[in-house]
Amino acid sequence: MSQFWRFFFPLILTGCLSGQVRINEFMASNTRALPDIVDFEDYPDWIELHNPNLEDASLDGFFLSDDPASPFKWPIPDGAVVPAGGYLLFMADGNDAGLGESHPRGYWPWRDFTTERYHTNFGLSAEGESVVLTRTSGATSATLVTTGSRWAYLDDGSDQSTQWRARNFDDSGWASGLADFGYGDDPVTEVSYGGDEDNKYITTYFRHKFNVTDSSLYQNLSLALQADDGAVVYLNGAEIVRDNMPAGIISSLTTAVGSVGSSEADFLTYAVPVSGLVTGDNVLAVEIHQRSADSPCHPLRPFSRGLFLHRSRNGGYDLLRQPSYRHFLWP
Repeated sequence: MSQFWRFFFPLILTGCLSGQVRINEFMASNTRALPDIVDFEDYPDWIELHNPNLEDASLDGFFLSDDPASPFKWPIPDGAVVPAGGYLLFMADGNDAGLGESHPRGYWPWRDFTTERYHTNFGLSAEGESVVLTRTSGATSATLVTTGSRWAYLDDGSDQSTQWRARNFDDSGWASGLADFGYGDDPVTEVSYGGDEDNKYITTYFRHKFNVTDSSLYQNLSLALQADDGAVVYLNGAEIVRDNMPAGIISSLTTAVGSVGSSEADFLTYAVPVSGLVTGDNVLAVEIHQRSADSPCHPLRPFSRGLFLHRSRNGGYDLLRQPSYRHFLWP
């Protein structure tokens, strides 16, 4: 059976609003107004948005923040809508939750509850700061890692521990070649499995360097992975995807959970934290693992179909509203 693995990184962009939604009111350091009696309880800070238009306004692609230098702090969940001529309230309490999420109640009667409101991942300070509403605008795709890219790889059966994942790791002693890689399925670059078909290397390592001009322009990433048998993917040293691999510490002798069988041609999509990107050089590192040393063929056809990142055509975003306030005391 011919086996291989592949991966690519498409980013999916949310839509933009027709019309102008605005910040109508907000409350900082709340102690007595509008208690939250349905979700997390207490007296949360809150932000109210208003839609003055005659049609409902989708908030897909919008963000709220309390810091103009970090306008994408809290993405408003997909599907949020401000009704025509109406209002929508967000609890600024740090609980980071959307509608319909289940959360445990931390006291008697200890029942889980389902959220009925939106809750941001930040609160508002009584000392004074900003409230920022941001919309991505004119988003386009930028491909950072393309099909047929050149990768450094190590196919000697050694255990590389964890250092090889780091962004600044020196891989100059590794071999390099153009994707795709493997043996037995007519790859562009053939790699070694050790010469013994009954005792093949369990793990092979790959690294690819790519450049990001300004990481602040990117909002979302997703990884579509096709692997046979198992794979662990790292971005700048941080694990971002584990596919068909056991939990816990991974070594060169760790085998995949099982054979992917007929699903080897399927792509699985994972959300990837955009916070892992840095301005300048970035490194994507991948380790591929067999299910056993006598697997009939090695799944080494790694190639990147593209790291797709959306940004606006004007180089950033629209700062729709940024009211500021100073220290105050509620009467």
